[in-house]
Amino acid sequence: MAIRKIFLVFLILSLNALNCESFKVQENSFLYKNPQYKSYLEKAILHDFSDKRNKEILKKVATKWKSKKNLKIRIFGDSHIASDFIANEFRNLLGNINALGFTYPLQPISHQSLILNYEAKNFNILDVRMPLSQLKNLPNLEMLNFPLGGVIAYPKINEINEAAKSAKSSKNTESNSFIKLDINPKSNIKNDTFITQIIYKNDSKNPAFLVQDSKNSFILQTKEINKWEMQLLELNFPINITALSENAMLGGYFFYKNNDNNIVESIGLNGVRSDIWLKWDKEILKSELDILDYDIIILSYGSNDAMYDVFNEEKFIKNYADFIALLREYNKECVFILVAPPPVLKMEKKKYVETRNNKAVNAAVIKLARKEHTLLFNMSEFIESSAKDELDKELEKQEQNKAKNSKNTNSKSTKNTAKNAKNVPVGNKNAMQDSIKTTKDIWIKNNLSKKDVHLTPQGYYLTADALFYSLNQKFFDTK
Repeated sequence: MAIRKIFLVFLILSLNALNCESFKVQENSFLYKNPQYKSYLEKAILHDFSDKRNKEILKKVATKWKSKKNLKIRIFGDSHIASDFIANEFRNLLGNINALGFTYPLQPISHQSLILNYEAKNFNILDVRMPLSQLKNLPNLEMLNFPLGGVIAYPKINEINEAAKSAKSSKNTESNSFIKLDINPKSNIKNDTFITQIIYKNDSKNPAFLVQDSKNSFILQTKEINKWEMQLLELNFPINITALSENAMLGGYFFYKNNDNNIVESIGLNGVRSDIWLKWDKEILKSELDILDYDIIILSYGSNDAMYDVFNEEKFIKNYADFIALLREYNKECVFILVAPPPVLKMEKKKYVETRNNKAVNAAVIKLARKEHTLLFNMSEFIESSAKDELDKELEKQEQNKAKNSKNTNSKSTKNTAKNAKNVPVGNKNAMQDSIKTTKDIWIKNNLSKKDVHLTPQGYYLTADALFYSLNQKFFDTK
């Protein structure tokens, strides 16, 4: 224990020496629990392609970052973001989060929020990735469209009749179709009154949802049919939402304060590409983008674009740039950070291989960052630079073992060699077949990466620390 404390003191002093004035290792952060990765963070690079206009924005946001007051961060992306590990590590490192921002109506399978707990009964989930063949039994399919994020929750048919009847006479109705929301106590977000925006729609003007908190209840009723609307309320958690109409839909929620919002929110969806935003309904999207002004927007797309054998760089850059332009329209004093994906591998012939367009997509994200004058954090570059020294040592060790084995083999007769070969343990054969060859392999060995495109939770936490550390240094270097 004494050795660990000495190491942590050394770590803090080392980080301060790296011109990182206020960087403190938070006790609940990944780095605090895993100080052996301090050397990895030293290799993290945040590229800055800012023009004059964006350098001025950097200065303004740097002031907010240093004060940690009214700082709002939004993270868009694919599965790297959908797990909420990166966003939650940012929350831990900032340490003063007091609101949630936007969150999905329900979390799809393999998605999670680490600050909001969901409980639901008899609700279905739709997301924008689903092919039409899976939606053929959905009522009013021709009117289906998706709000910000691309996730919808709607009640299962025939489960809401009793709730609709009792809603007219009781504030404490029991229902077979409900969603309960509550703050995750581990998040340390205080349960004050939150300004709440509920995104919903219905195919009639009948009551759509009953919303209840500990003090009040409200009936949500659309003004226009088959059109997304937002209902403004003031609520305390826990919040219960009961379906009153078979074809009513929920598109998400905003939870924030009147003033001084400290928010880190994630809007990630597994399997999506950089043009996913084109499938969101433009009218409601613009209303949602207008709710809060964000200081930092992080965009992490590209892994799924690289999965396809055909990649159109021009189209990729145009669609991605158009999305950035739309976001800038509603966030005029915002620092944008593009995150290039980690190495993209897929299974072929029972082994993982780099996809054909892995490098092309990575290069396109870099080109886009230059074009749009954003900051850039390259996950592939971070993996490469952080594990290079360890890889060099591993490769040197492998060469020494090969030379040693070759020498031993040559010293014996062919007959004895053949005889001994039969006695080689299976584990040794596997070790040779699975020998470490790349920095990605080093991350896999250290339980930071899976064999496919994804990282482990530890890898995402470390990546978040690296991005946070780099961004912190950038802001404290900005005068």
